[in-house]
Amino acid sequence: MPTSSTPVSVPYSMLVHWEGRERRSLGLTNQIDLMLATLLELVCEWSDAVPEELRDLLIHLSRTTLSLLHNAASSMSEMLRIRRDLILSSLPKDFLLEPGMNSLRTAPLSSGFLFGGMIQDAISADKDDQLHASLARNNSG
Repeated sequence: MPTSSTPVSVPYSMLVHWEGRERRSLGLTNQIDLMLATLLELVCEWSDAVPEELRDLLIHLSRTTLSLLHNAASSMSEMLRIRRDLILSSLPKDFLLEPGMNSLRTAPLSSGFLFGGMIQDAISADKDDQLHASLARNNSG
């Protein structure tokens, strides 16, 4: 019987596709939420003759859609984090200092790129940090 700590191998391509599906789900759910909000606004403008049950149903649908949005965003961001960690853990030891690794791990989620287009900035900042650390070591000795 598998336990929660049992490692499981998943092809990297599966993570990429999984994240893509979650991004599409996020976009579709966002569209549904916008349509529901528009419909609720129209119903409220029509008159007080609109049954309260209809308004309650639209509000409930909106809240359910919001829960779907949260779930899709959570899954998508988790897949993105796992993919980032896999790539960063495969880099040679000391390729980047911890601040550079952390800046890549925390790059914006909204980008169409794995590291949000921040790789070059992280490498440049890392070179500066390594230079300053090297100068500090040389000057302290």
